[in-house]
Amino acid sequence: MEYLSERITNIKQLEKIIEECKINIQLLEKETKKENPSMKIINEFSEILKKDYLKIVDYEFEIDIRKVNYCE
Repeated sequence: MEYLSERITNIKQLEKIIEECKINIQLLEKETKKENPSMKIINEFSEILKKDYLKIVDYEFEIDIRKVNYCE
Protein backbone atom coordinates (compact mmCIF):
# COMPACT_ATOMS: atom_id res chain seq x y z
CA MET A 1 0.00 0.00 0.00
CA GLU A 2 1.26 3.48 -0.88
CA TYR A 3 0.35 6.76 0.73
CA LEU A 4 1.61 10.34 0.58
CA SER A 5 3.51 11.87 3.43
CA GLU A 6 3.58 15.66 3.69
CA ARG A 7 5.97 17.74 5.76
CA ILE A 8 6.41 21.50 6.11
CA THR A 9 10.11 22.05 5.50
CA ASN A 10 10.42 25.73 6.37
CA ILE A 11 8.43 25.90 9.61
CA LYS A 12 11.51 26.91 11.64
CA GLN A 13 11.78 30.15 9.65
CA LEU A 14 8.21 31.06 10.53
CA GLU A 15 8.79 30.19 14.18
CA LYS A 16 11.84 32.46 14.19
CA ILE A 17 9.83 35.41 12.84
CA ILE A 18 7.13 34.82 15.47
CA GLU A 19 9.74 34.63 18.24
CA GLU A 20 11.29 37.90 17.06
CA CYS A 21 7.83 39.50 17.15
CA LYS A 22 7.32 38.30 20.70
CA ILE A 23 10.65 39.82 21.80
CA ASN A 24 9.92 43.11 20.04
CA ILE A 25 6.47 43.31 21.62
CA GLN A 26 8.01 42.80 25.05
CA LEU A 27 10.57 45.53 24.38
CA LEU A 28 7.85 47.84 23.10
CA GLU A 29 5.76 47.23 26.22
CA LYS A 30 8.79 47.90 28.40
CA GLU A 31 9.39 51.21 26.62
CA THR A 32 5.75 52.31 26.95
CA LYS A 33 5.82 51.69 30.71
CA LYS A 34 8.72 54.06 31.25
CA GLU A 35 8.04 57.39 32.89
CA ASN A 36 9.24 59.23 29.77
CA PRO A 37 8.94 56.79 26.87
CA SER A 38 10.78 57.62 23.68
CA MET A 39 8.43 58.06 20.75
CA LYS A 40 11.34 57.40 18.43
CA ILE A 41 11.89 53.95 19.95
CA ILE A 42 8.16 53.23 20.02
CA ASN A 43 7.85 54.16 16.34
CA GLU A 44 10.87 52.02 15.44
CA PHE A 45 9.39 48.97 17.16
CA SER A 46 6.03 49.65 15.54
CA GLU A 47 7.62 49.67 12.09
CA ILE A 48 9.54 46.46 12.81
CA LEU A 49 6.37 44.76 14.03
CA LYS A 50 4.41 45.89 10.97
CA LYS A 51 7.06 44.43 8.67
CA ASP A 52 7.18 41.18 10.61
CA TYR A 53 3.39 40.95 10.58
CA LEU A 54 3.40 41.24 6.80
CA LYS A 55 6.07 38.53 6.59
CA ILE A 56 3.84 36.24 8.62
CA VAL A 57 0.69 37.01 6.65
CA ASP A 58 2.45 36.46 3.32
CA TYR A 59 4.45 33.46 4.48
CA GLU A 60 4.59 30.65 1.96
CA PHE A 61 4.93 27.19 3.36
CA GLU A 62 7.21 24.78 1.56
CA ILE A 63 5.77 21.30 1.61
CA ASP A 64 7.74 18.17 0.93
CA ILE A 65 5.56 15.36 -0.41
CA ARG A 66 6.82 11.80 -0.48
CA LYS A 67 5.36 8.52 -1.51
CA VAL A 68 5.69 5.98 1.24
CA ASN A 69 5.23 2.24 0.96
CA TYR A 70 3.42 0.75 3.89
CA CYS A 71 3.56 -2.95 4.58
CA GLU A 72 1.57 -4.73 7.25
